[in-house]
Amino acid sequence: LLTWQSSIEYQTLDGCEYAELDDASKIVCLARDFYEITKGHWTTSDLLLLKTAMTDIDIRPKDRVNYFSALREIAESPVLTAKLLGNREIKPLNDPAYLIAFGTLKKLDSLQQDEAYIVNTVADYLGRNSVAAAEDDIRTNLTAEYMKENTGVSLDTEIECYDLILDLLFNLQQAESEQLLMLPASLVAEQLHEAERLHIAYELDKAFPMFQSLAEAGNGRAMYFLGEYYAHGYYGTKDTEESQTWRKRGAQAGDVLAKLNTIYDLPEDTEERDEIIREVLPSLRALAEQGDVFAMDELAYVLKKDKDGEQEAQRLYEIAAQSGYWHSMNNLGDMLYNHNEYEKANEWYQKAGEAGYDWGWWNLGDSYHNGKGVPADDQKAMTYFKKAYEQNETAAGRAAIDIGNLLYNHNEYEKANEWYKKSGEAGFDWGWNNLGNAYYNGTGVSEDKQTAILYYKKAYKQNAGAAGHAANNIGLVFY
Repeated sequence: LLTWQSSIEYQTLDGCEYAELDDASKIVCLARDFYEITKGHWTTSDLLLLKTAMTDIDIRPKDRVNYFSALREIAESPVLTAKLLGNREIKPLNDPAYLIAFGTLKKLDSLQQDEAYIVNTVADYLGRNSVAAAEDDIRTNLTAEYMKENTGVSLDTEIECYDLILDLLFNLQQAESEQLLMLPASLVAEQLHEAERLHIAYELDKAFPMFQSLAEAGNGRAMYFLGEYYAHGYYGTKDTEESQTWRKRGAQAGDVLAKLNTIYDLPEDTEERDEIIREVLPSLRALAEQGDVFAMDELAYVLKKDKDGEQEAQRLYEIAAQSGYWHSMNNLGDMLYNHNEYEKANEWYQKAGEAGYDWGWWNLGDSYHNGKGVPADDQKAMTYFKKAYEQNETAAGRAAIDIGNLLYNHNEYEKANEWYKKSGEAGFDWGWNNLGNAYYNGTGVSEDKQTAILYYKKAYKQNAGAAGHAANNIGLVFY
């Protein structure tokens, strides 16, 4: 904040230095910058710095401006409105009485957009009665009367500049806490399209924050993606509770894909799951028919559970995979593999890997290890497992333990143990279990039952697939 205050005279809005702006523009810039820097929480000393910043750009705290005139100037300037609201819009307010500034801005905007017909009707009526009135004047008068009726306050009043900034800060603070600000529909569509493009391009580090921002702003489609990121651990975000939360929120927001994916948080073979599938299936099919690759991928996953739907599922996976979706490439590989079409499966696993998906490389490595569709070749298997591991994503732990197992099978115990440790550190519980086995049996390390227990406990505490086995191994040590 101190840095901002000391450099305030060099800050610019739309290419113009703050000191050269008119009073309304200075007030908007000061309010927005101060709010962003303090993140909506400020102290008395912070407000003193704000007063100093005002003086630095030639606007005295006790200077007076007309409250309504300042708000009209903000409303009439797209640049000032975007600056104040952080490129968002104000949602309709049921009660503008406690947020007078934002209530006024919203009414002025509505009368120019959704409620423009009211202004036109009044203008037509006055014109037919030979009364000349500009539409801007009608909009201004209607807003003033609306706010007076709903708040009991006259907007046409003088107010100190500092007090106006405080009023805008209060409005921002309340609007943020009550989620009264939303992205414009056009911007939402643009950002969502870009986030989905990045997701397909496997640029998850760029896609995730965009989905997160859109989801937090209330977009149901983005909530679906956030649920997927947390469910599968894309970009290191695995969190079952968060996944369930975002899927439910997405369903409540009306997103079909999020609604469908709530079934995976329910027990299998339940009527509730079947009911949700029946409910969303028509909309899901409609999206898929419109070329939505994510809907195709989700629909195919549902259909392949039924033998009668396998052919359609494969067709949908093929379309989505050919459109570049790595998840569908891998899923198509799995379908072909399960039908013993190993060579074709491996082609799609490789494409999934090349598209960025670590499980594509892991599956290809598994094919080389087991000789499915290719001659068995542990060296090539290790190469592909390493590709999966080096991406440091969801397949890393599994890939590391498989490398360890290959080395173990070739009696390279010390190297195997290194990879078991890497597997455990990547979050795969069986890596810790296998390292515990090494210490228990003295393979590649000195036999050490206490260290074995330490690693068995690490595996057990993850409460995943290896937990029971690890607990049994701890029992064997004490037996």
